[in-house]
Amino acid sequence: MVEAQYQVTEAAPEDFGWYVEVHGDGASYMVVASCDAQVNDSENACIIQVRKNRSLLEKLLGKAKLTVDDPLVDVVERTLRGANGIRNIEVSSNV
Repeated sequence: MVEAQYQVTEAAPEDFGWYVEVHGDGASYMVVASCDAQVNDSENACIIQVRKNRSLLEKLLGKAKLTVDDPLVDVVERTLRGANGIRNIEVSSNV
């Protein structure tokens, strides 16, 4: 993520998986990952969520929402698509 000039914290474990905080491009995010039990002998099903931190005022006014064309979403998607062994990537909005 250096190419996009984002600052990323070390991954922190949680009961659901792990998360990192990401800062850059004038915004702050949390990227969360969790994986289910193995789908079959060689595959896991994982979900990567990108959450954009917004102020209370931004939330009340409906501003600065995360969209599928957000620059960080693009960086995460390109990184995953370029990784070996990752397949069936879907990008969706659940706002």
